[in-house]
Amino acid sequence: MTTAWTPGGQMPHSNELDYKDTEKYPYDGYGPESPITEAGHLSDPTDKNHSLHRGLSACQVSMIAIGGAIGTGLIIGTGSALSAAGPASILISYTIVGLVVYVVMAALGEMATWLPAAGGFAVYATRYVDPALGFALGYTYWFKYIITTPNQLTAAALVIQYWCPPERVNPGVFIAVFLVAIIAINYLGICWLTLVTPFTSLQTHHVLEISYTR
Repeated sequence: MTTAWTPGGQMPHSNELDYKDTEKYPYDGYGPESPITEAGHLSDPTDKNHSLHRGLSACQVSMIAIGGAIGTGLIIGTGSALSAAGPASILISYTIVGLVVYVVMAALGEMATWLPAAGGFAVYATRYVDPALGFALGYTYWFKYIITTPNQLTAAALVIQYWCPPERVNPGVFIAVFLVAIIAINYLGICWLTLVTPFTSLQTHHVLEISYTR
């Protein structure tokens, strides 16, 4: 049960809340005067279209994590790293980087659970450090996707060339198809992402299995 704050109301007792699989909203149990958030800055409690809503289940989030961890970088970049450094170096470096990423994501998850504000992680940098840092993080994150998206599209076309050589089909065809699919999913919303993510994650595992057996 999700209990919203009302003017003059009181925060319900902890025994009255169901903490099991409870969706949180900005301003739940807090008023505009609360130090948890600022009225009109992070999100407006009266505007339902500007609030965060749960659209993914735990299983779907796990599939997104698996699909993101096993991507084109693992398929394409692992070969050259194995030949140059060997499996032990890759395991050590992956463990070190994984620990750093885990610490960062655990801290971000704590902040997102405590303050589910619209605007992404740049909002936390703006609120807790400095507005300049939040501004820089926002544009850096945007610039990262401007670079990463073409890189991933090119990598996907290179992976497909293993089964479909460029003499048969131009790689630009696959790049165009994947680009249209990415744009369409982002415009259609979270409901379509929940349908596509399990399929793409499973296909990633199939690609790894086929590549290993060959």
